[in-house]
Amino acid sequence: MVTQRRDRILTPDSLRELTRMVNEKLRENMGSVSDRLGELAGLSRRLEKRYEAAEAGALSLAESGERIRALETGVDDLTASEFGLLD
Repeated sequence: MVTQRRDRILTPDSLRELTRMVNEKLRENMGSVSDRLGELAGLSRRLEKRYEAAEAGALSLAESGERIRALETGVDDLTASEFGLLD
């Protein structure tokens, strides 16, 4: 009985269609991941510039502290969402 159902359901055509659907979903997800990684890289660069400016004395922590915290939050949120920690 199980063999008959398997043979009816898992035909070459249905397996090809399933493979096509999975590949399509993977392509969609790769684009999303790529976009988010680009955004993460941009936030990290901006955060690094703020740190360098503060360390060099070009900006005081009072002047840039709020922006640094916002950038850190953005990095944390993106990192957490990439690992499925946020829904």
